[in-house]
Amino acid sequence: MTLGEKLSEFVSKQLGTWKFVFFLSAATAFWITWNTHSPRSKRFDPYPFVALNLCYSFLAGYTAPILLMSASRQAELDRKRSIENLEIDRMDHAHIHAMLHKIKAIEEDIESAMKLRPETSKTQPDWVCDDCGREWGRWWDGGAYSGPAPHFSTHHIDTCDVCKKTKSVTEARDYGFLRKGWDRLNP
Repeated sequence: MTLGEKLSEFVSKQLGTWKFVFFLSAATAFWITWNTHSPRSKRFDPYPFVALNLCYSFLAGYTAPILLMSASRQAELDRKRSIENLEIDRMDHAHIHAMLHKIKAIEEDIESAMKLRPETSKTQPDWVCDDCGREWGRWWDGGAYSGPAPHFSTHHIDTCDVCKKTKSVTEARDYGFLRKGWDRLNP
């Protein structure tokens, strides 16, 4: 940034503040008060305030080009930021496009794997006895329970959907549902 650009930035920042407005108002009030109420020999700009008008014209004449220089510099910065944002958006678009292709390929792989998956004649059973749950439950491995704290709140006497015996049963989800192969016991 050149010295002129730095100066125009500084001036434009100062001109756009309430501090500057209050300072200019106070200076104008002092100027008018001094030149109307002080002794005639000490007045430097009598009533039509020609010097004050000249100062304001000078201030307006130099302020406008300085503000325009600052605005031009800001517009150039905004243009550069817009170009950078456009490049980032293009890269993001390319990444999103690549991810969509990968997701589509994964979906196609899943669909083809589902077509190759053997159909089972039964879904998960509704009711499972404790013996079948321990044998086929996903949370039971070699007699050791690895699931969350069991609640077994749905225990009642009914027919087990796996072994077909009437005994105390609960929902299959209480055992983490059953592993594949449970339905081959009773074809």
